[in-house]
Amino acid sequence: MTSDAAVAGAGPLDAARELDRCGVDLLILDQVPGTARLDPVPVLTAIARVTDRLGLVAGLPVADQPPYLLARALGTLDLVSDGRAGWLVDTSRPGLDLRDDTPRWQCAATAPEEEWAAAVTEHVDTACALWNSWEPDAVVIDRRTGVFVDHTKVHTVGARGRFFSSRGPLNNPAPPQGRPLLLGSATAATAPPAAVDVVLARAPDILAATELVTRLRAERPAPVLVAVTAALTGTPPAEGGASVRLDGSAAEVARGISRLVEATGADGIVLQGRLDLRTVVGTASALSAEWGEVVGPPGHLRRRLPAVVGGPR
Repeated sequence: MTSDAAVAGAGPLDAARELDRCGVDLLILDQVPGTARLDPVPVLTAIARVTDRLGLVAGLPVADQPPYLLARALGTLDLVSDGRAGWLVDTSRPGLDLRDDTPRWQCAATAPEEEWAAAVTEHVDTACALWNSWEPDAVVIDRRTGVFVDHTKVHTVGARGRFFSSRGPLNNPAPPQGRPLLLGSATAATAPPAAVDVVLARAPDILAATELVTRLRAERPAPVLVAVTAALTGTPPAEGGASVRLDGSAAEVARGISRLVEATGADGIVLQGRLDLRTVVGTASALSAEWGEVVGPPGHLRRRLPAVVGGPR
């Protein structure tokens, strides 16, 4: 099970420890919409220090920063978390004040609507090229010879596109998992970026979710997670946008999730919205009882997640 439950507020690190303990696979933190967006990467970096297996996914818009800065931040998160970082590719249009110098460094900010998908693809491809600019064994740290890095294994990128350009390389080593796990959202009207590893299917009900999962299965081999908004009895209602709504006791919500996964053919679910921690933990515990123990050992997220989401059905 995955969750983008908000952990902001009292005891966020304790909340993260509890998510890690109860078997949640991913914690997705989006940037807070508004005039000034709050960067989730520093929060996830702190959470990395108190968790062992929880995947740490930052929802970052391609419109807010160029590929080099984004790749460096998420590459650092992957290093700190020992291969547990991910990027939810936010493809929303820029919410920036273009009277500043944004267009000077972010050509995509003023891209016409019909060219926006191409700009998103170019951003993701450039970030991936930057993550590959260091070979895995480039860091030598040979005290005898005084060599820290084998410079022959650090490469320029030379990316030059219509919207983004980067000479590279990054100024930090290769992420432990090669690059962070890439996630993208899909609705009946939108498709995720082509490069994503996992797709989040957002639909308002089971029928629509089934149709969407069927379409995504035909388009790509990536695992598909269905967005769910849940609230356990006695907890505050959650608002989750386009998602399947489930309410009731922990056991009732768990049974509803099992029916949803079986009906849609999805690989799992993502609890979304600003959720009460009791809902996440209670649902995870009830699902463990219904599906059996599916918590694996710590490991790189890109290797581990497909095995987890492909498990109980």
